[in-house]
Amino acid sequence: MNSDTLALAIIILLTLNLLVVGFYVVMVLKEIRMTLERVNKILTSAEDFADSVRHPVINASTFFSGVTKGMELIKNFKSDKNHKNEDMDEDDDE
Repeated sequence: MNSDTLALAIIILLTLNLLVVGFYVVMVLKEIRMTLERVNKILTSAEDFADSVRHPVINASTFFSGVTKGMELIKNFKSDKNHKNEDMDEDDDE
């Protein structure tokens, strides 16, 4: 075997090796793509679930905030009314 034949055999083997490695890399990249698509679907469903939980909580929070403000308004109204009645009673006493 002369050196030209040996060099040709090495080049052919390296080319075949590169083809196999390239094919393997393509297959791995396809698998990564499929995995990322699955992860994206899972994250989308988790986001939808979080939104479905978040909206009722926000609505309840808004409701209770409104109830609290209403109670404060009634309390202030009653205290103002009591102060006015006390002021009128003092004016009547004089």
